[in-house]
Amino acid sequence: MRFALLSLFVSAVVCFTVPTNQPAGVYMVTYNADGTETHSLLSLTETNVTVPAATARSVSPSAKFGASKRQIGGGTNAIFCGGYELNHGDTDAAYNALGQQCGGGASVLGGRDFYSIAGCTVAYFCNYRGTADTCFQYEWVNVIQNAITPTCGSYWAGWDQFNSQARQNQYGYENLCGAGNNYCGRGTNGR
Repeated sequence: MRFALLSLFVSAVVCFTVPTNQPAGVYMVTYNADGTETHSLLSLTETNVTVPAATARSVSPSAKFGASKRQIGGGTNAIFCGGYELNHGDTDAAYNALGQQCGGGASVLGGRDFYSIAGCTVAYFCNYRGTADTCFQYEWVNVIQNAITPTCGSYWAGWDQFNSQARQNQYGYENLCGAGNNYCGRGTNGR
C-alpha cells in the first residue's frame, strides 16, 4: 500500500523536459492546467547549435554524487551533484546565456522557469513559488562559484535549491544529451 501511494505521488511530480532538436537559446517554460508544458524562445544564443537526440551518458566510477546544506540569508541552500562532468565549452555558453537573460534582475512569474541550452548542457533557474521571483546574473555567478563548484567540482553537474519565506528557487546546470532528463522537479501542475 505504501509503495502504491509513493508511486502515485512520484507520477504526479511535474518537471520540464527539453524537446529534442530544440535550437540553442534561452527559453521560458510554462505549465498548463493539465500539466503539459510550453517552451517559449526568449533569445537565440550566438552559437546556433541544435540539441541532438538523447544518447546515453557515462558516469565516472569516481563521480561526485551527494548533497550538502548550508544556511544563507535567512534560508537554507541544498546543493546536489549529478555525478558527471559536463562539456566545458557547452557549459560556458549555457552559463553565459542564462546569466545574460537574468542580468540585473529578470522577473520570472510563479511556477515558471528559465533555461538556456548550448550543445549538451542545460543551465536553468526554477521558480517554485506561486508568485513572481527574480533571477540575477550576480546570484547565478555566486551559486556556481561558491556553491556548486566547491561541492561538485568544476564543470560537474549540480544544482542549488534555495528555500526561505520570501524565495523558493533553484539554479543549476546538467547534461542535456541523456535519456530521461527532467529539470526543475516540483509538485503537481507545476506548483
